[in-house]
Amino acid sequence: MISKNNNLPQSWFKFLVIFLVTILLSQINLPFLNDVRLIPDYFIALIIPAIIFRFKNINIFIVFILGILVDLFIGELIGQYAITFLIIYISNFVLHKFFVFKSPSQVIFLYFILLEIGFLVIGATSISYLLQNSDMYILFYKNIMTIPICFIYKLIFEKMSNK
Repeated sequence: MISKNNNLPQSWFKFLVIFLVTILLSQINLPFLNDVRLIPDYFIALIIPAIIFRFKNINIFIVFILGILVDLFIGELIGQYAITFLIIYISNFVLHKFFVFKSPSQVIFLYFILLEIGFLVIGATSISYLLQNSDMYILFYKNIMTIPICFIYKLIFEKMSNK
């Protein structure tokens, strides 16, 4: 007997809730920071675990649509996050073609590589178009603030994939 997978809409609903909470978090300034530009990049922190976990067979089209949605909600430059997410997705694909990430330390290293690629693309587009976060020190501090957020999202996706 063929059974339908009724868990699929529920997991996409959970991802939608996480995405909406991420939009809310990106609009809130942390109390100990004076500069709005120092808010962690929650969307890069969200997309990296989603790509690595291949959450619900996330594909390049979904990554592109998520990037366009992020650009519409918080982006300064339309297409900046879309191209960043696509480059992160392609980088993950290429890295998995050449390397095997089995141990936890290797996976953590993969997270750092993808985070740095994401911030490199955001930094390059910000400098090219003279956006508000084009200062390299701002991107460095933002990178440091984003790393723990990325691992929080990693834990959330691990919990969601285990159920």
